[in-house]
Amino acid sequence: MDYGAGDLDPKLLSVQWTKKSMNGSEEYVYVSGDPRKTRPGSYILDSDLITGNAGLHLPRVQFTDEGEYTCTVFYTPNKAVGQSVLQVSAQPTARLDPDSVRVLVGTEKTVQCTVSGFYPKDITIQWEKRLSETNRIPLNKDSCTRDTFGNEDGTFNVTSQLSLSPSLEDHGRRYYCIIEHRSLDTELKLNFTLSVTETDNTDAIIGVIGVLIGVLIMVLIGVVYYFLFKKGKLHNILVLTALTWRRADL
Repeated sequence: MDYGAGDLDPKLLSVQWTKKSMNGSEEYVYVSGDPRKTRPGSYILDSDLITGNAGLHLPRVQFTDEGEYTCTVFYTPNKAVGQSVLQVSAQPTARLDPDSVRVLVGTEKTVQCTVSGFYPKDITIQWEKRLSETNRIPLNKDSCTRDTFGNEDGTFNVTSQLSLSPSLEDHGRRYYCIIEHRSLDTELKLNFTLSVTETDNTDAIIGVIGVLIGVLIMVLIGVVYYFLFKKGKLHNILVLTALTWRRADL
């Protein structure tokens, strides 16, 4: 905080910083000459202070450092107060599962967008289908976003699911998972191109062909059996009968 220009007498100058957390609690983070009321690692440069700059340095910032800070500068007999808000954020990472989506007409497919490692907890996830760059269809009714859950490091994770029951007209369409978060300058977008195919009858066709081949084989076996055994026995009977008749004639 700029208190003024020019050199100041350090003996007449003291500074204190307090922090009001998001839950409303207030605590000291820096008090001149009192390390017991100072956040570990925080400091103000003496070279800055004697020129009127009471800026507080916070190394290794943590999520717990987030809050509204109040700087109070005493320069006998004067006093000045300033405030600043510190926001601590962690950018999310995201992935689609599966990242390649193929669906048969008449069936349903679920695609999941997993967002991890973000802070603070508030986040927005939306799904949309794009017919073109200007023609975008929100898919709010077909999607469901679960409750966020925390990690050991203080960050959060969340998953959102999209249910697809496409027609052939949706083949080649691009679908987007769009993420908005305080830590992002622009929306984080993940997308996939949908592949829609007609019902695959290959297995049924192979099955029918297999049955027909089986029937044909059985017919062939029957024919061979008939000619080799049945007809052969009849021929033998006719031959024996003829021989018997010949002997009787004799």
